[in-house]
Amino acid sequence: MPVSFIQDNGRIDAIEPDNAGHMEAVLDALVAQAPAYRWSEMAGHYLLYPRPAVWDARMGGVRIANVPRLEAATQFVGLLQATVPGLADLSEPPMIGDPRSPVYTQTVSLPRDGPIWQHLLALLGSDPRVVFTVEPTRFGDRVVHFDRVPE
Repeated sequence: MPVSFIQDNGRIDAIEPDNAGHMEAVLDALVAQAPAYRWSEMAGHYLLYPRPAVWDARMGGVRIANVPRLEAATQFVGLLQATVPGLADLSEPPMIGDPRSPVYTQTVSLPRDGPIWQHLLALLGSDPRVVFTVEPTRFGDRVVHFDRVPE
């Protein structure tokens, strides 16, 4: 089962689940080994992300609906940069590979209100194989990447 991931600023050693049960059990085992993280699920999409409250900040009045994923993500990152001080360093997602890929072109809609982590998961749309990562770059900012996990 694919899992999206937001990397914490701190370094952690490699972690591995000590069981191969249901996804929830695997994520619980990972979080037990790396307590800087937590996990959530929405509409069949799983997310492993840092504990800082910035990811729980509520975004209201979001008006991003029925647009291609890359456009939606770019709009949402711009909104975060402008309104959430802890995410001012977040960069727009780059397009890597075929611009016609469903990873970038699938139509998505974000909820009008909710925590940031839920909006990020909503960017995944209905495809259960699409994931995102938020990770630091060598330039000191953080970037959102999208990909599709092969079946």
